[in-house]
Amino acid sequence: MGMCEAVLVILLSFNGETLLHKINDKPVSYPFEYDAIVEEWREKNTTHFWEINGDFSKQGFYLNNAKGTLQGSICE
Repeated sequence: MGMCEAVLVILLSFNGETLLHKINDKPVSYPFEYDAIVEEWREKNTTHFWEINGDFSKQGFYLNNAKGTLQGSICE
């Protein structure tokens, strides 16, 4: 088991910009605390869609603020 100094999510904005957004800046254990922090943020800030208007290629976690999608997370 390791440690993360910070937890970041990778976001893709609808204008094509990739963003790193820090969601936690205190040390946490990896993978247990890290996974829980990311999951909590994802549940609070995104909505999952299996398809958009019948297009299954658009499935994913869409930000609730309608500005983009969640692509992943990083343990820094």
